[in-house]
Amino acid sequence: MACYAVPTLAPKSLTIIQTNLQHKQIAAATLRRVLEEDNKTVALIQEPWIRNNKICGLNNINLTAVKINSAEDQTTLVLASVYMPGEDDIPAKELAELIQHCEANKWDVIIAADCNAHHPLWGSMDTNKRGEQLTEYLLQTNLTILNRGTEPTFVTSRCQTTIDITLATHKAADLVGGWHSLHSV
Repeated sequence: MACYAVPTLAPKSLTIIQTNLQHKQIAAATLRRVLEEDNKTVALIQEPWIRNNKICGLNNINLTAVKINSAEDQTTLVLASVYMPGEDDIPAKELAELIQHCEANKWDVIIAADCNAHHPLWGSMDTNKRGEQLTEYLLQTNLTILNRGTEPTFVTSRCQTTIDITLATHKAADLVGGWHSLHSV
């Protein structure tokens, strides 16, 4: 798991809520309405509404992003969490759209991604086709890879590998200090 801190852009009026939706459609709809009305609220959700093994009513299960506006210095930072299943295309369509949207609006972005791809640029000991495809794509963007070292980001009893990467625009990268893989969460 990648660990980083972004203390300088967090607005003072940011609200963080924790909610258990108890797998209810009405609870998901209510939460969505709250989030649409207040763009300064971040929701930490447990037990979301699930149908056919997919989270419903809130957002894409594989990409979640929050936009943080700073009134102090008139900047915008987007924080995103992305999962790229091993059988899906690289880059994921939603990820490419998010990056393009941030670039077009000149918003800084930090992306934490489980890319299921291997490449030495982010600490893998080997390269696979997905790693080559992702590297080719990233070279066309304004993003930098924040991973440092070769410490695995995914560890099980059967394997250790580096498939999780942290990406950021150059200005956002300056906000990240001490990037490291953290295994004891």
